[in-house]
Amino acid sequence: MPKLRTLTALAATALSLAGAPAALAHTTPVGNSGGTPTMNVCPLSQDCTYINFKHGKPTDVVKRNGTLVDWSINAGSTGGQVELRILRPVGHGKFTAVHSSALETVSAIGLSTFSAHIKVKRGDVLAMSNDSSGIYMATAPAGQCVRDFSSTLSNGTTGKPDLLTPQLHLLLSADVHV
Repeated sequence: MPKLRTLTALAATALSLAGAPAALAHTTPVGNSGGTPTMNVCPLSQDCTYINFKHGKPTDVVKRNGTLVDWSINAGSTGGQVELRILRPVGHGKFTAVHSSALETVSAIGLSTFSAHIKVKRGDVLAMSNDSSGIYMATAPAGQCVRDFSSTLSNGTTGKPDLLTPQLHLLLSADVHV
C-alpha cells in the first residue's frame, strides 16, 4: 500500500507541474486608456498613426517579449475605425511598423476592448491608426505629447513621426501575456 500512495503522490505532482508554465505566465499592461477623451488631431479622412511620448521618449513600450492578447481605446465618439499598430524603434527617432491588429469599429462611447494575438518584443511601441478623426485623446501635463505620422505607415515600412501635439495623451492600452 505505501508504494501505491507514493505512485499516486508522484502522479499528482507530475500533473501539477505540467500546468506550471501556464500558471507562471502572467499578463503585463502597457499604456494607459484612463481619462476623458475630448480631443483629436488629424483632419477627417486623413490616415494618421499616433504615438504617446513623454519628455521626448515613447511611453507605451512593451517591457518583455510575449503575445499581445487585447487592446483598449477610450473613445469620445463612435463610428471610427481604429487599428492597433506595433512599431519597432530603429534609431534617430524612426520606427518600423512590424504588426497591425484587425481594423475595428468603435461602437460605444467610453472604453472599447478588442481581442488580438500579436507577438511583440521588448522595446516595441504601441501606436494606433485612425482615419476618421475620432475623439480618442485627452489633455495631458507639460512634457507629454502625441506624435503622429500624417501619412500611411504600412507594415514593413520605416518612418519618423512628422507632427507633434503638446500636452495630449492618446487613451490607448494593451495587455501582453508573457
